[in-house]
Amino acid sequence: MNPTTFTQLMRHYQFQSAAEIVLSADRFQFIDTQPLSGCGFVYLWVEVGSDDFTIVYVGKAGNTLKQRYREHRNGLHGGSGSGRKNAALFKAGMANGKRYFVYARKSPEVILHDQCVPSEVLEELAFMQKFKGALWNRT
Repeated sequence: MNPTTFTQLMRHYQFQSAAEIVLSADRFQFIDTQPLSGCGFVYLWVEVGSDDFTIVYVGKAGNTLKQRYREHRNGLHGGSGSGRKNAALFKAGMANGKRYFVYARKSPEVILHDQCVPSEVLEELAFMQKFKGALWNRT
């Protein structure tokens, strides 16, 4: 999608730029663009080309985003099969001049059976349906 449409979409759903995913000395890093504190987030990996924004992944972080970044880094460096596949996709895109960013939103807490429950699990499912083009999700 074009930059204007992407910006409007992020504003509408209250996603904020959180990090850039970079490859340095063959190691992936999540560099904060805006540290977001707290627990319970839904996040997007966004591939940015010359004038094109593509949501390639929808995920959730039940704890902090920093913890989730560590988990992804471990997977990207061979800790899981899906992590290795994502690492290959990142490397291929980066070789073609693409950049990757994380956009996140704090998930609201809902009252369910008289309990306050974070809703990142529900939001992840909803945004996976909304952004069906998130090609890297494996369900």
